[in-house]
Amino acid sequence: LVFQEAPDPPSDLVAKDVTDSSVLLQWSAIKESSHYILQMCTEDRYPNLDLASTRPFPEDSSFTIIYEGPQNEFHVKSLPSNEQHWFRVRACSNNIMSRWCNKTLSVKTKEERGFSWDRAASHKETVISMEGQRVQRSPSSSHWVCAFGTCD
Repeated sequence: LVFQEAPDPPSDLVAKDVTDSSVLLQWSAIKESSHYILQMCTEDRYPNLDLASTRPFPEDSSFTIIYEGPQNEFHVKSLPSNEQHWFRVRACSNNIMSRWCNKTLSVKTKEERGFSWDRAASHKETVISMEGQRVQRSPSSSHWVCAFGTCD
């Protein structure tokens, strides 16, 4: 009878290059590992999360597998903007799994970049906000007046 111990769990799960729709995740490589399992939970799958609690993490049943493979990084794409996402990773060796990594990583994607439209109270003037800059169009003009010039 041969007994094989589970590999050590990965550590140092970090988020790099967080955008409005993606995040690059990296974790420490485990030399005894043949592959990793990465799971994710999104805000919409765990709507009653209390971020002020001492353990603000989703339950195990809320997580889904998003990656199984040999690399110790994964680029998660097509995420909803401005939402909280939780990630965790474990190492595997010959179908024996480690514990989950030393922390469940919480990442909030950035707000979607681009235009947000707002009608002025008079409904005669249109205002657009673009990445913090206020742009407006007067009712008598067909041009947009911008902080840095005129936008047609």
